[in-house]
Formats: sequence, C-alpha cells, structure tokens
Amino acid sequence: MGGDEKPQNAIIYPMKNKTMTHTTIGIFYDPWNPDWEIGKTRVRLHGFRLCQLYRQVIWYKARPRREKYMRQLFREKFPEGTFIHVKKGTDIYHAIRRATTIILLYPDANGLGFNWLEWLILGNKQPFTNVKVLNGRRRLFVLSHAVYLQLMLRRFMERTMLAELLTIIPFVIISPVLLLYDRWRRHA
Repeated sequence: MGGDEKPQNAIIYPMKNKTMTHTTIGIFYDPWNPDWEIGKTRVRLHGFRLCQLYRQVIWYKARPRREKYMRQLFREKFPEGTFIHVKKGTDIYHAIRRATTIILLYPDANGLGFNWLEWLILGNKQPFTNVKVLNGRRRLFVLSHAVYLQLMLRRFMERTMLAELLTIIPFVIISPVLLLYDRWRRHA
C-alpha cells in the first residue's frame, strides 16, 4: 500500500531517448471515525461531547463510503491503476511525482477533509499530470481550479450547516407569529 508500488499493466511510451510510464494512482483518505456506523453509535450529550455530536452529524449528512467500496469502485473504473490508502505517515510524494493520472477517491460527495491532500498533490504533481476525482456517489470529474473553488464553497456550506440555519431561523421567527395569529382568529 505504499506509494512506491507500480501497476503491473504499465504502458510505456517512447519519447526522445526516454521512456514515460503511464501510471494511474488512486489516492484514498478516510478522515472519518472508523467506529461510526449508522444505527450503531450512541453519543452521550453530557460533558464536552457536543463537538463529537457535531462531527457525527456532519458525518451522517456526508454518508461516506468505506475503503472496501472505494477500492472496488476504483478497480471498476481504472483496472490498471494502483490504489493507495493514505494513513498517518504514508509517504506518497514519489507516487505523485511519477503518476500521469491521479484519481482522488472521495468517500463522500465533496471530499471533506481532503484540503491538505489536494494542496499536496497540486503542489507536487508534474505539469502533465491529470488530477481527477472519483467520489463515493460514482461521479468522476476533473479537479480544475474552478471545480476546486466550488468544492471549497460546498464544504463550507456542509461544515457550517448554513443552509439548515438559513431555513430554521426564519421558521423560528415566523412560527410564534403564525401561532398567535391562528389563536386570534379562533377567538374572534
């Protein structure tokens, strides 16, 4: 699983007394707690557990896929590629420098927790290297600058739960007014 693995089906292109190996690597990173599963985790609300509850709500909304699913999905789309599971201490620098195609494997739809990895890849890849994303929803797209900015906005919305807050706040303000109006109409 280290970054020095080479795919067995490498294609070699001759180029002016040099050879270029066409390599595709899939980089999987799972920032989520491995113990969290729907219906199996209980969170206590006493003490300082509210941060854990918040993280679990974000996880629940993201619905991330597990490594096994992402590995199968990568094999289905890129059978010649090398799957790399990035964990703490994994050195992927050399794999990034040698790859001609890098596939970021987001376990969720927006790649929450992938900022540091995207910066590492975009800062160290070769100019000819293509960077694509395959997410847990089976969507494959190119990671361009515009797409990266869209992902940053979506991640912000998902982390802050801004859409939910913008929906709840007017509801909380208007509900008592509607309740009073309804009671006034009944008594009139």
